[in-house]
Amino acid sequence: MKRSASLLVFVAAKRRIIRASAVMAVVGLVLVLTGTAVAAKPGTWTVDDNGSADFSTIQAAVNAASPGDTIRVRPGTYYESNIIISKPLTIKGLPGGVQPGPAAGAPILDGGGQVADAFDLANGVHDVVISGFEIRNYAADDWPNGTGVGVQA
Repeated sequence: MKRSASLLVFVAAKRRIIRASAVMAVVGLVLVLTGTAVAAKPGTWTVDDNGSADFSTIQAAVNAASPGDTIRVRPGTYYESNIIISKPLTIKGLPGGVQPGPAAGAPILDGGGQVADAFDLANGVHDVVISGFEIRNYAADDWPNGTGVGVQA
């Protein structure tokens, strides 16, 4: 009699484990199908104009980044214009300081005198942080002295 009681307890415990496993599987499937699973940790990308990093242009890094990612730009001169940002990102020039304005050795965005902007924020984009750059040589066609815009929203 004692053995059959133990067997009943074992069978009941096994059923509870199977039920709990089934519930967890269904919950996991619902999370995957509804896209409410835990979000991935934001990534960090590095840009270096000499090609020794993830990307050699800022625009390529922006295009590849996911919302919330950080793009770190190493010192150098980047001849890029109209870098289009259409998602929340942090773009940080290294070695950007904590004080306003670029620190010594900060990366330079050089427009080469083109009628253009350095960065263009797409309509409706939010939570974009840009810091630590020297932005120069962008022109505006409506300014006779050729003063362009660093960030256009």
